[in-house]
Amino acid sequence: MSIVSMDFGRVQPIQCLETIAGGHYSANGNSLVRVAPQVFPPFGRCSIKNATFFVPFNKIALAADSFLTDNNSMNGLLNIMPYFESWQINAVFANGQRGFELANQVGTSENPPLSPYDFVHPIATNLYGYFKLTPRGEKAFAILKSLGYDFRNYNTTVFGSTTQMCQSHMYRVNAMPLLAYLKVYYDYFMSGVYQNNSELGKFLMAVYAGNSYQSGANNVYFSGDHRLMAINLNGTEIYPFWINLFRDT
Repeated sequence: MSIVSMDFGRVQPIQCLETIAGGHYSANGNSLVRVAPQVFPPFGRCSIKNATFFVPFNKIALAADSFLTDNNSMNGLLNIMPYFESWQINAVFANGQRGFELANQVGTSENPPLSPYDFVHPIATNLYGYFKLTPRGEKAFAILKSLGYDFRNYNTTVFGSTTQMCQSHMYRVNAMPLLAYLKVYYDYFMSGVYQNNSELGKFLMAVYAGNSYQSGANNVYFSGDHRLMAINLNGTEIYPFWINLFRDT
């Protein structure tokens, strides 16, 4: 799968760099557009545009300035930047909502697949599944891959239970590249007609302020502890909310 192969109307990140005050970067790039063969030539006009955007951290995380200057918050606690955990990337693709599936299960450790697969994720105690990305999942993963994220590679021969496998892969992953991409999409590519009432805008505001955010009757999405997770009403963790935002990308 190529991260730069895309459909028309796609907003695809190419590079993401962090900089500090006073830092300078220059970039030169050339683009090649090659379209797939058509049954009937459409004789349409096609173009590709490259653009550069700067997203200050303090526009997507209220505590960014204090974190970077190593200052405590007003209540004396350490400031934490938004993050998610590495295993959640696998979980979010394996547990997509009905109608918006990002991957299909093609086998298990008891019945391995004969065809290629994209990632592995535990599905029960002593059992893990093999998953193949759907076309929608390939688009979502291409965005994450361009921002520096990847699937977590579970060592399925070591861990004896789902709990052990998950806990052994709870490494914190910086969420700022993803949030910066979503901020750019919201500010520059989303129609102003939809901005005020969009789920993306509400989500970015909640993450910025470190507040809880609820959407719908069944799930409570929160970022209050700076973990971009979703929970249902009985407290069971499901998957990060941000994956739903790929419906609009």
